[in-house]
Amino acid sequence: MSEANKATARRFFDAFSKGDLDEVAALMADEHVFHFILRPEPMNKETHLKAQASLRAAVPDVKFEIEAQYSVEDVVISRGRFAGTHQGTFMGLPATGKRFDVPFMDIMRLRDAKNLEEWDCFDTFGLMRALGAVPEA
Repeated sequence: MSEANKATARRFFDAFSKGDLDEVAALMADEHVFHFILRPEPMNKETHLKAQASLRAAVPDVKFEIEAQYSVEDVVISRGRFAGTHQGTFMGLPATGKRFDVPFMDIMRLRDAKNLEEWDCFDTFGLMRALGAVPEA
């Protein structure tokens, strides 16, 4: 089961990186819950898909590259890189045209080969620094 769950998590990130939001939606359970460090409240499936569409609009070449995965029972932890070019408003910041490449960590709980619950975080400070929103130290 662990290897199958890791493959499902990888498919989820690959589909998002390719811009296939229909495949992303198909890999989410109907009762999907998404926890994001910058949002005070969890998102449901519909809200998460809207947030993903917004990210893809702002960063059309967004890519999640998984460098390592760990799996225990129904949970998969993925660690990797989140990269792209800022071409539209993102997190309130107008397009800068700048590239970013920052680490991310994701915890995904699966049921019946579907993303049931997910916790995601990335190096937000590093991203904002790469986009010029935070000055270099």
